[in-house]
Amino acid sequence: MKLPLFAVMLLAVGVVSAEPLYITVPAEGWTLKLDAPAMTSMRGTSDGRRFQYQASSVETGITLSLHTETEGSGSNDECRDTYWKKTLASPTTKSDINLTGSANALLVTHLTELVYQGKAQKTANGHAYFVKNGLCMDLHVSHWPYQSGSEKRVEVVLRSLLVVP
Repeated sequence: MKLPLFAVMLLAVGVVSAEPLYITVPAEGWTLKLDAPAMTSMRGTSDGRRFQYQASSVETGITLSLHTETEGSGSNDECRDTYWKKTLASPTTKSDINLTGSANALLVTHLTELVYQGKAQKTANGHAYFVKNGLCMDLHVSHWPYQSGSEKRVEVVLRSLLVVP
């Protein structure tokens, strides 16, 4: 029996079933929808048009955050260029950097390596950058601990991004 390509991809990356995750950006009149594993911890804060949201899934190792900024909000390219430069300036080592896009955002995926409490750590990371109503959005998704398929887990969540009314 042949499995559909989508089923093979899910088996290959070991994806835990996804469910819709909705993140409403306060006072903006729209919501982000992502297909992500069930989140076990979520919190958000806002200050004017600045909004920060963080969620994690202990079961799957997926963590995500969303930051809205007015700086870099002229276009998706400007948004990515502004905030990716800040990410590159962090003290961690980044490798396997891949710049792509989806219908809704510009994507950057990479591996991060650092030493934490004397032990080498590796994490798969990705960012979706896009502009909506004069706000630059940086959606960051990571998977830790790193294992085969971590990059695909991150990319699946990023590519599921939709803006809904």
